[in-house]
Amino acid sequence: MVSRSKKKVWALAFLLCLAGDLFFLRNTLFTDDVRAPGADIVHARPFSVEFDERPAAAANPGLTDWSFSIHSWQKLVRESLSQGHLPLWNDRAGCGQPLIGNLQAETFSPYQPLNLVAGNQYVDWKQLAQLLVAQLGALF
Repeated sequence: MVSRSKKKVWALAFLLCLAGDLFFLRNTLFTDDVRAPGADIVHARPFSVEFDERPAAAANPGLTDWSFSIHSWQKLVRESLSQGHLPLWNDRAGCGQPLIGNLQAETFSPYQPLNLVAGNQYVDWKQLAQLLVAQLGALF
């Protein structure tokens, strides 16, 4: 049996981890700032033709998969689950593609309830949850 003083130490350690994580993620969790991958969208058509002069280069052009694929898949999963259906098929991609088996859509992720609650900030809140799970695993 764990003594009462050890429980207090574990609770304090958890609260310190939570405070550190919240401080580290404060800009993404509590503001409307767009995370870095969204900067790539302005370079793609049809958005790129809207500017009189070329926009500044993206901070990391290797992150376009988030803007163009993963975010939209997770949104489809969220919409489907919120309507009470399993997200079996993505009918918005050409002739369609399986969505339930797409690992990046995270249909069966244990963090999926966060997708339903957090909406477009799902990835930011999932990052906080993953940090807390990892830190709890390190404590025990």
